[in-house]
Amino acid sequence: MTLRSTHASTSVPRVSFQGAPGAFSELAILQQWPDGALPIPQPTFVDAVECALRGDADFAVIPVENAIAGPVYAALSALDANRDRLIQCDSITLLVSLCLMACDGSDINELRIVLSHPMALAQCTAFFAAHPWLTATVHGDTASAAHEVATRQLPGTGAIASEAAAKRYGLNILARDMQD
Repeated sequence: MTLRSTHASTSVPRVSFQGAPGAFSELAILQQWPDGALPIPQPTFVDAVECALRGDADFAVIPVENAIAGPVYAALSALDANRDRLIQCDSITLLVSLCLMACDGSDINELRIVLSHPMALAQCTAFFAAHPWLTATVHGDTASAAHEVATRQLPGTGAIASEAAAKRYGLNILARDMQD
């Protein structure tokens, strides 16, 4: 869902989103504004909404539903808390292609822990069933999970995120299209 700030400027739109650079919401921003936008990462959905309400962003892109895992309740709660102050101006459908990624030299058989957002993990039940040695571990968002694996060089740990996150953080993709 795309929300418009009442403080919107006429230049390149500034767009807040929940997550780290490389998050699927950032990909939605790039899809919605192919001629350019300034993505503004925020740690939570509440922060992304508040960023637009303060006028620090012209828009906020907030995911409200996942075709496999269902409603994104934390996002819906952030929207509901500010319903009288928000204007929905568009809806974006984004194809989510999930990738398993890890540091250079990692092998899927050596991994034990996989970090990602709960919605992404919920989309990979068949993958985890086929790889029972992997433990799905909840993380704040997909891209920050990739960032953590890359910066901390965690042995035996991978992340599920977008291909863009793997490229951004220099991780190797071990599996593609993992979503159910």
